[in-house]
Amino acid sequence: MYSYTIDAMAKMIAEKLSTAYEGFSGDKRMCSDLQEYIRATLSEFWEGKIALIWEIEDVFTEAENMGVKLTEEQAIEVLQVVLDHHDATMGVSWTTLDCAIEDLLRENKKHDRFCAAITNDFFPEYDQD
Repeated sequence: MYSYTIDAMAKMIAEKLSTAYEGFSGDKRMCSDLQEYIRATLSEFWEGKIALIWEIEDVFTEAENMGVKLTEEQAIEVLQVVLDHHDATMGVSWTTLDCAIEDLLRENKKHDRFCAAITNDFFPEYDQD
């Protein structure tokens, strides 16, 4: 694990803990010590392990390259689909994100067509045609 990733995780955990426990919030030294302790613990945990991290910004970048605008909810869905369905022998790549985005868009089009058909069947006055 990259040290900057561990630092970011430790900082976030320390900040969340310091706001959750009032005793930490006013004591900068205690919060700093806590962050260092968390960083050391995470470093120890990740020793001898790796994890490749794909972030929501990566999904937005790939979608933009495809000429597509996604919501944050859709981008998170893409990451979850990639996590759940990627080929572990091939790993995750920009192409994997591309395929997951295409799948999401295809499913959304199917859903939109289904909703339009249902709406037209039950509420003909809303028919757009």
